[in-house]
Amino acid sequence: MAHIHPLSCSCTKSELDLFEVPPTQTTITDGRWVEYHPVASLAESSPIEFDIPGAGEEFTDLSQTKLYVKAKIVLPNGNDLPDNAKVGPVNLWLQSLFSQVTVTVAGKDITDSTNCYPYRAYLETLLNFGSEAKQSQLTSELFYQDTPGRLHLVDPYPTDQGAVANEGLVKRANMTRNSREVDLIGPLHVDLFHQDRFLLSKVDVKIKLHRSKHQFCLMSPGDQFKIVITEAAVFLRKVNLLPTYQLSIESQLNKQTAKYALKRVQLKPFTIPRGNHSVSSDNLFLGQVPKRVAIALVDNAAFQGSFGTNPFNFQHFNLNYISLCVNGQEVPHKALTPNFAEGQYIRSYMNLFGTTGKQGQDSGNLIARSDYDKGFTVWCYDLSPDLCGLGGDHFNIIRQGNLRLELHFAQALDQTVVAVVLAEFDNLLEIDRQRTSALTTATRDGHETDVRRLTERQEHGTSPPRSLCFRSASEASEFIERHFDIDAPVVDIELVMRQIARTLEDFDRAFND
Repeated sequence: MAHIHPLSCSCTKSELDLFEVPPTQTTITDGRWVEYHPVASLAESSPIEFDIPGAGEEFTDLSQTKLYVKAKIVLPNGNDLPDNAKVGPVNLWLQSLFSQVTVTVAGKDITDSTNCYPYRAYLETLLNFGSEAKQSQLTSELFYQDTPGRLHLVDPYPTDQGAVANEGLVKRANMTRNSREVDLIGPLHVDLFHQDRFLLSKVDVKIKLHRSKHQFCLMSPGDQFKIVITEAAVFLRKVNLLPTYQLSIESQLNKQTAKYALKRVQLKPFTIPRGNHSVSSDNLFLGQVPKRVAIALVDNAAFQGSFGTNPFNFQHFNLNYISLCVNGQEVPHKALTPNFAEGQYIRSYMNLFGTTGKQGQDSGNLIARSDYDKGFTVWCYDLSPDLCGLGGDHFNIIRQGNLRLELHFAQALDQTVVAVVLAEFDNLLEIDRQRTSALTTATRDGHETDVRRLTERQEHGTSPPRSLCFRSASEASEFIERHFDIDAPVVDIELVMRQIARTLEDFDRAFND
């Protein structure tokens, strides 16, 4: 029997591994679900806070975290809705209920500070899941895809002859009709919760859910309504490790930090005034270049929150030119020039699949070609050099520069529009033996910024090195003042001041560029 090539080696089939036995997982000895309740009673406008102590020896599988909520729609005075009330929730209601989700790990806030959490959750759900998930498990978050071309229709029960409705809104409205209490459950769209590594034991986690305006997460042709959250809980997966394996982890922490590779997501909305034919954002992102970008345009009233609009109605507004540039060079290809009047937008449409790893696969997102220009217009870019922006088990070389976005429209805008830009960056979260956490990013010279790391506390008979984070020079100054007030080895003050000076120089160069 001849081989096709001399370098082609012989092999066997797994079906013939008749004497092999599957390996046995021994490091995780036990696991359980733990339910956490808010630290205070639920109030109409107050944030919902959860304190998750890290006491004990259990590790936490954050990727399995679930948020559970019971909610209902009522009249402004708190009374139940009448049968003919024309109101319903926006899509992905569980996530839309909260304008911002703040997560603190070991005392450090690791989440995006913009009030755009519903857009992150909706874009990640819309682009990454196909019809099977959207028509089954995602309904647990009250995801019922809006009818293409009808996302602007806010009346779930039209009475005019010949009137049509947004079928997605109708399904959601039926679930909440007559102030029916709806139970919802789903994941939290948080960077650290989107990776698989277990969180160390003895690390405290705090979750704060900031409420969205009622006008943002409800759709109605005119009347006033409000949302009442009657119950909330967070379910976390806790695991016990083999004692010897846990001891080996603690031993390693004496020498190095635990590391968590993150896809840091940052949302940046900017306003395009009415009457504009074009707009450019010259410093959309300065410094580290994101590896993926998604851009959607939405009516300003919907973005701010209005009963009569849909915040997820991503319109094209007759855009005919969109370009992303890094340091003046278009990336990853020349500008897109769709012609929506003629139905010519195939490159924009196909980028939805190339950017999410679906292109060429038996996989989709429930957005047909004919639906793209009817409320589902999103422009996606994979800026990673190996087109692995979706994931993978590696980082790419960090690129530095100024990301510029330029948009042109066929006609002057007849309304104020908000461009919602979602960007993903490679980041690393590190936690040391003292359970101090630090986020690692990169500057123009390859050093860490945003989080400036100092490791002056060496082993002088005290604790191992720890990572400290400075967001500003004032924060660094506060550290120095605190440092001399505690019983600890005195650091080299000249070294500290040199590092602070370099930080200020980095910031000056970044802003001057």
